[in-house]
Amino acid sequence: MLKEILLDENIDLYRSLYNEAAFKTIYHHPDYLLAEEMAETYHTYLYLYEQGGEFVALPSIKRRINDIDVFVDEEEEYFDLMTPHEYSGVLASRYDLDLFRKFYIELKRYCISNNIIFQFIRFNPYSDEHKAAENFDIKLVDAQNWVDCSGDVLQHFQKRKARYVKSAMKSGMKCEEMEKSQNNIDIFYQYYKKAMNRLQAKHFLYFNDKYFFNLYKCEFTKLFFVIDSQTEQILTGIIVLCDEYHKKLYHHLSFRNDQAGNIHSMEYMIFATSQWAKKYGYTSMHLGGGSDSLHRFKDECTDKRVDFYCGSIVYCPELYQLLSDKYCKKYVEERNSAYLPIYRSKE
Repeated sequence: MLKEILLDENIDLYRSLYNEAAFKTIYHHPDYLLAEEMAETYHTYLYLYEQGGEFVALPSIKRRINDIDVFVDEEEEYFDLMTPHEYSGVLASRYDLDLFRKFYIELKRYCISNNIIFQFIRFNPYSDEHKAAENFDIKLVDAQNWVDCSGDVLQHFQKRKARYVKSAMKSGMKCEEMEKSQNNIDIFYQYYKKAMNRLQAKHFLYFNDKYFFNLYKCEFTKLFFVIDSQTEQILTGIIVLCDEYHKKLYHHLSFRNDQAGNIHSMEYMIFATSQWAKKYGYTSMHLGGGSDSLHRFKDECTDKRVDFYCGSIVYCPELYQLLSDKYCKKYVEERNSAYLPIYRSKE
């Protein structure tokens, strides 16, 4: 039996599931999901499957399709599901692909019966759970970068980048773990907005202040600033997520102060946070993916990669086609869009 549960109204239940789960990541943490919801238009729901004392649960943002201008006059309500920011997939009482397959079969039945037309999942790159989502269209999106923190990190930097890091250290550049005060988070947020504007980032990457201020309250987040020791100018900043369960560190959000010039503070930040990670027993540091230029930069700071998969499924093909056709009557230019679902392509 599969149940749909509103997360914020059942957070105590979810906390107990998270604590009991043997298969989970930091992106399943209850406090992370509550913070992440601050950046969403819609609520997070939990799709919970229980059988013989075992459980599988999937957090998803449930979006109302009728809120799109083209569909406001539809008599029936329609929905789709999407991974909360970053990565998702299931958390479960144990790792078992057969158990996960049963969950995804039940999820499909539930969605078809409840006008959930479409779903999109970004799987955690350290999980092979996508193998169990057999009804989904699974795509290898990227090979993301990560740092092995167990040895000499600079050996995995390109020689030129390693020299930059050594030069930064000689110049007195320092990386400090900052108190997660309201003032420091506000400083980070203001620099982050400037960086996003400079990069002309997509709308969904512009997180609001409520997200930041709830994120910094999470016990597993750490804030670092790279500072010029001579001028005390902030050069870069980063928020990391500390996954104690797997001893992995995730670079979550960062900025570079462009007014400080290109003085290789980002390379130094990767090195310095990897040293912090090693000191506190973390075995690896995930850097993620990004644009071609960002990937090239990360490739120069590590030679480690991990495959990243996404999955999508149309639960109700006929309804999906009808909605897409209606959408494209108004937005003709979107008919050949590769964006899924097509009825959200202008978002």
